[in-house]
Amino acid sequence: MNKKLFLLTALFFFVFRVEAQDYEKLDHITDNFDKVITDKQKRIAVLLEGDRSYGLYNRLFSEYMSFKYDSAYKYVTESLRIANSLNDKEKIYDCLLKYAHILSVAGHFQEAVAVLGKINPDSVKNNLKTAYFANQADLFLYRSEFTEESEFFLQMRDSSIYYHKKIIEYSNPDSYEYTFSKAVLSAEEKDFVSAINTLENYLNNNKPNSRTYSIITGTLAYYYLCLGQMETAEKYYLLSAENDLENAIIENNSLRRLAEILFDKGDYQRAFKYLMICSQCANFYGSKLRNVQIAKIHDKIITSYSNEKKNVHNRTLLFLVIISVVAFVLVFLTIKLISKNKRYIIANHKITVINNELDSTLMQLKVANNSLKEYNKIKDEYIGRFMEVCSMIIENAYQKHKIVNKLAREKKMAELYAEIKNEDFITENTKLFYDNFDEAFLNLFPDFGTKVNGFLKPEFQFVVKDKTLTTELRILALLRLGFSDNKQIASILRSSITTIYTYRSKIRSKALDKDGFEDAVKSL
Repeated sequence: MNKKLFLLTALFFFVFRVEAQDYEKLDHITDNFDKVITDKQKRIAVLLEGDRSYGLYNRLFSEYMSFKYDSAYKYVTESLRIANSLNDKEKIYDCLLKYAHILSVAGHFQEAVAVLGKINPDSVKNNLKTAYFANQADLFLYRSEFTEESEFFLQMRDSSIYYHKKIIEYSNPDSYEYTFSKAVLSAEEKDFVSAINTLENYLNNNKPNSRTYSIITGTLAYYYLCLGQMETAEKYYLLSAENDLENAIIENNSLRRLAEILFDKGDYQRAFKYLMICSQCANFYGSKLRNVQIAKIHDKIITSYSNEKKNVHNRTLLFLVIISVVAFVLVFLTIKLISKNKRYIIANHKITVINNELDSTLMQLKVANNSLKEYNKIKDEYIGRFMEVCSMIIENAYQKHKIVNKLAREKKMAELYAEIKNEDFITENTKLFYDNFDEAFLNLFPDFGTKVNGFLKPEFQFVVKDKTLTTELRILALLRLGFSDNKQIASILRSSITTIYTYRSKIRSKALDKDGFEDAVKSL
């Protein structure tokens, strides 16, 4: 029991520290989000000092496109007015495409359809033709999100896919539009691995701080989610959300998705915080679509967050009551001890006599102590093993800290980013923990794998290795040690709750007695 408690404490420290580091940057950005908005407005104010022209209005539209709908609308209409006065067809079509884009993003779908209806794609150059098809694909994507639970969803999605195929036909193979459409079409065929490879290869040559970076990382997160790889999906949603908020990209979606994942993990406080930022962004930008999406998860997150606060309050009150009762009992016992002190003086004489009798008993206890020393030696060996693991992890963390600190001090940002992004530290220390866990467990239960195989159908039995457990056997080992909650097991093995649940279900399905399998493992 002591060993299990020590193991859980070490793991909790290690896992919690990693997760806290993961969200440190995003938490800082959200805590200072008003400043991000203000800084963006100051940069735009400098542009407004320039002469009013088609070029200036286009720059202002670009600044406002993912920042504030009504301002983007204002400047694209000004650009369109000037293009009409110049009778420049290419500029007119370019303005109409931009106009349709922000209408789609804000959820004004019928108006966007009407604007795109003014453009004949057969009469424009390939670059505008690609932009036209991209607008149509985005429009139907947004409409599919809006109708996600209705009978029109599949129709909208199929229309979006149709225009992605047109993009492939007319766009440059090296362009973002071609790459993104290629990934979308792969995903449509359920080939998420190819879709991920396409986007990740493109992402390696695409710097952050752009809307494109947010879209790619957010899409990668969704594809990993489709593959059931929750941790990787969470990582990409985090990258996308950080990029959105850090660069004042107010029309965003990844932060809401991240809030949903955190809610499912039970982190109600952070989920609530991020949802409030999402709502602030949607209202600031003026997006009907994002407000509708937020509304779908708003109530359950608010309710869970409120319940969590209430539970914390109740636990605090209970703790205060317990402390008060304990304090009262201590005062009472102190008074009682003082009153009995006089009787203890008399009793001391009798105790002296009894002590002489106890001397002989102590001799017998020494014999028993010798037996206990052997038990303690075994216990110390296993405690020492996990103390050593924790010490090595702390030392590795310290060395990692020195490297990062040095890079930060020398302002080697590229190396610093690479060092922070490098996950070898986590992988090596996780493997260190697993190796020691496996060896210690198999020292205690050397024939564990063989006995588990006795509960399984012959065709599904595990291949038993010396000093090493598979992921399935490691889950069963934790069950044998008393860990039955999926959340506990997921924390120890650094997996999602969904993954652990899936593993346990698959293992049970291979058992001779599905209902009694886990109880049989626990009793080994």
